[in-house]
Amino acid sequence: AGQQGWYEATGLVQAVRSAQLSVPVAGRISQLPAQVNATVKAGQLLAQIDAASADQAANASRAQIAAAQASLTQARSELTRAKALADKQYLSTSALEKAQAQYRIAEAQARAQMAQAGAASAQAALFRLTAPFNGVVSRVQGDLGAVTMPSQPIVELYDPSAMRVEVQL
Repeated sequence: AGQQGWYEATGLVQAVRSAQLSVPVAGRISQLPAQVNATVKAGQLLAQIDAASADQAANASRAQIAAAQASLTQARSELTRAKALADKQYLSTSALEKAQAQYRIAEAQARAQMAQAGAASAQAALFRLTAPFNGVVSRVQGDLGAVTMPSQPIVELYDPSAMRVEVQL
């Protein structure tokens, strides 16, 4: 105990909310805008891993969606024409059923392509490291061009709006 009721103790100030951030993929760091002591907003890019192959897969999926939608549009037109001809009894029931089946196939293919494109876009997003909350960058582990492994911390972030003090008494 110190003089006049004072007690001196050593403590540690810590953020209530902090995070070590990593990506779930291996690759070369192609962008690293995160800087120590920089204030960042939620969603702001902190690091980008080279995602050329994932980007190409996403672009290919978008092209496949366009092709599937074109096929669906064509099948829809064929079905409309077939229904009109069947109404006038210029087309057999089996030919109408075939047009309906072709439309259903085209529709299913379009849905499958959209789902695949969604997965490819989600895969591409794994290569971007963004801030999960507003905060301050406390540490950057890695350099531009360095290879990072899955779950290897790249950036540490804390929220300075809520701090706690730990003291041993």
